[in-house]
Amino acid sequence: MPQFTEEQQALREVAREVARERIEPMARKLDERVVDPEELVALYRELGWMSLTVPEEYGGAGAGTTEWCIVAEEVAAVSMSAAHLLGHNGMNTMVALLGTDEQKARFFPRLDESFACFMASEPEAGSDVSSVRTVAVREGDEYVLDGRKQWVGHGGHAEIYTVVAKVDEGSGKQAIGLFFVDGRESPGMRAEREEDLMGLNGVSVAEVAVDGVRIPVTNRLGGRNGTQEFIAFMNAARPTSAAQAVGMANAAMEYAVRYTHERHQFGQPVYRFQAVSHMLAQMATDIEAARELTYAAAAEIDRGGPRGGELVSMAKAFATDMAMRVTTDAVQCLGASGYSREHPLERMMRDAKIGQIYEGTNQIQRETIAKLLSRRLVG
Repeated sequence: MPQFTEEQQALREVAREVARERIEPMARKLDERVVDPEELVALYRELGWMSLTVPEEYGGAGAGTTEWCIVAEEVAAVSMSAAHLLGHNGMNTMVALLGTDEQKARFFPRLDESFACFMASEPEAGSDVSSVRTVAVREGDEYVLDGRKQWVGHGGHAEIYTVVAKVDEGSGKQAIGLFFVDGRESPGMRAEREEDLMGLNGVSVAEVAVDGVRIPVTNRLGGRNGTQEFIAFMNAARPTSAAQAVGMANAAMEYAVRYTHERHQFGQPVYRFQAVSHMLAQMATDIEAARELTYAAAAEIDRGGPRGGELVSMAKAFATDMAMRVTTDAVQCLGASGYSREHPLERMMRDAKIGQIYEGTNQIQRETIAKLLSRRLVG
């Protein structure tokens, strides 16, 4: 297990208790879209989790990536959809990393009031952020944003948007820019279609039209190197995908262990069959390895270490691939019962798949690891 501080361990215990007592009873209803996510958002605000990564001087907890991962892991153990709502902290992290003092003073209070979403992917742009077609054209003291975004988590009910767009920097040169859009002040964001997904059903994932949205020039985050700033933000946020995978996989493994002790076949608990017990032993081993790697990556980001990007990509790819294997094998341990909605494992298996795809596909993560490895060892 990672070596947490007393404060981090206390946060872990609170998160585990809240997850099991208040979130787990609504997990299935979230998957069936019976529960309004706003109920969870209200709970998270009450607990201070929606402002977890906001600096203390702006009213937040001043927590880092490690603390965000701790909460994400415990919540994902009962519901990936519920854990995904904590992604609001990504917008807090972006403002904390890239915002000026003036922007922080303006944006943090709005983020505390309303739910936010991040808009990068497009119909023709996924892992390659440089190919986005949404544009930000400067007109005097404003930028005008036009385009279309896809796979926007919470895009159907967010009021705050952070948008990745191309900017004409003059002389025909375009660059990536990051923009903060307050829907209350800048109309033109329109959710046009909600995706019907195989998993993560408690999350509204929408296609959003960006139609002539006018924002002040002062709402551009960061400087002129938007691509590098985007990478820095993703490095700070991506470990939570690994933490979610660890939490869900661990819950699936524990459920399968208990079930195979209770279920008897051929006169003995199913767990006593070596094929089953060894499968579960491998699950437990892989989960521990993923957990250690995840928190090593989070700690490297928190201290600004030189291997942050490399470890983050390793953790994300390893943990989410592991979660897909573990949830699939956990279903197998239950036999036909694992395929039934009576048990939570089929939901976990469906939810696990998205981890290998979003926040940068695992194929892209391995490409990143290879480049950073070459740079570190060869130069």
